Amino acid sequence: MLQVKHICVVICFALASAVNAQVPLSLTTAGELQPGADAFVVKPGESVMIPETHVKMIPPEHFMFSPDLKGFIHAGTSSVMQVSEIIGTSFIMVSKNLTPEYIASQKFVFKEKEEISTLHGANGVIYVLGFSNKGVDYERLMFLAGDYHNTIWINVSYPAASRKILYDTIKESLLTAQFVKYE
Repeated sequence: MLQVKHICVVICFALASAVNAQVPLSLTTAGELQPGADAFVVKPGESVMIPETHVKMIPPEHFMFSPDLKGFIHAGTSSVMQVSEIIGTSFIMVSKNLTPEYIASQKFVFKEKEEISTLHGANGVIYVLGFSNKGVDYERLMFLAGDYHNTIWINVSYPAASRKILYDTIKESLLTAQFVKYE
């Protein structure tokens, strides 16, 4: 029972902090969005090890890696991809608690859920959620994958109007996520 409460606390924190996921973007004096100073472009197809995790993945092309964010940003579309892990808990346990009713209680709109398999054979799920921030409608992809002991958790936020140009590219990137053991 304690583990389920812990999972619910993790989910609440992730959903609540997710609305502010656009943090590393700032405005120039000309009013244009720009990533933080620590961000850099990754070579197309290059796999990136996410700091302070055991997760490695290939980001979508033209997304910049931000070590402080522990993920990737695309300033042109105001998109953010944050990578984390839950050690000691199966993605099945985490996703079991993400019911449409629970998601609605966190001020998100449940849109869809898709069962997936990563390119490295891990099972998982992608949730598509909706939310608004400062009058702009966003979509949130919550990617959960792993094994019976550990979960890769990736949150992706992008303006809902950009779905047609971003969704397939982002999903392709998410499917490259894998756990890597440190040597």
